Amino acid sequence: MVTTPAERTRAGRLRLPWWVILIAAVVAAVALVIALGGFSDVPESKLPVVQLGDSVDGGEVRASVDRIYLSPTRPMSDLDAEVGIQYLVVEATLENTTNRPNSFQYDVVRVALDGVIEPTTQTDALIELRSGQQVSFLQSGLAAEVAYIWQIDSADAAPGDEIFAGIFDRYRVANDPIFGDTAYTAPTPIARISTEIGEAP
Repeated sequence: MVTTPAERTRAGRLRLPWWVILIAAVVAAVALVIALGGFSDVPESKLPVVQLGDSVDGGEVRASVDRIYLSPTRPMSDLDAEVGIQYLVVEATLENTTNRPNSFQYDVVRVALDGVIEPTTQTDALIELRSGQQVSFLQSGLAAEVAYIWQIDSADAAPGDEIFAGIFDRYRVANDPIFGDTAYTAPTPIARISTEIGEAP
């Protein structure tokens, strides 16, 4: 069959080398992942595993999870939990490693407790263990001992139960956000801890 010059030109335009198609597919996949908040869905087994007390450096905050326990009383207060409720407490040390005040602290540590707390669930409260006050921001270069607190049903967890804690980071994607857009990705896990829930100190 004889093809005209126009047909040959059209066919040549439609056939791209396989490696061009592959590169385009990879770029599209990465762009989609970034649009959905970064690689926050990386399987837990792929994350570095650290132990209680180990320090993990993020882009803005150096963090360690020091202790996880259940308590009938809210830390740094005499406030007892309501009947049928207990406090899950994660004590951590946070240090803002930037040269400016930082407000990422609520998202640095999260936990996964099977059927009770999802890893996307932010803490109910975050207090500074020296003063008992809510942590509104982290001062530059000053380590703070804090407690992340969740209220859960008393029947949902007991000392000795397995729990996972994650240390999270975020990544700058724009220097000058516009129209209300954020300059950062969603919180992204960078390390995990598998341990058992302890008892109140």
